[in-house]
Amino acid sequence: MSAIYETGLDKNAANFSALTPLDFLERAAAVMPEKTAIVHGARRDSYASFLSRCRRLADALRKRGIGIGDTVAAMLPNTPAMLDCHYGVAMAGAVLNSINTRLDAATVYIAALLGPLHTASRPLKPHPTISPSRRPSPS
Repeated sequence: MSAIYETGLDKNAANFSALTPLDFLERAAAVMPEKTAIVHGARRDSYASFLSRCRRLADALRKRGIGIGDTVAAMLPNTPAMLDCHYGVAMAGAVLNSINTRLDAATVYIAALLGPLHTASRPLKPHPTISPSRRPSPS
């Protein structure tokens, strides 16, 4: 026998809503737009500005033809730009392949340049902090 508090409480629109990271960001920006969302050194970004950047990234990706079924590979340091990628790529409907900056050059080469052949990811531009001397040359 079920307890009284379990009766008639099946999930429905009135009592349940799944909360995804994208939903959380949208809600946080609506409820507390000026609250600090990101702290990176001396930099502080509000939920409103974070959401705005993510939406701009998603729009830019869509304009390049990237969307549902696509994978975007990104190799960035742990910065607000990487956080923008985690949300913006998902907003565009694509999947983010985050390549670890600590990998050796050969592994990065395989993941970033050969990976698209196997994962359908579309490489974009390297982050400006990745010097040309650290980028592997095709051999």
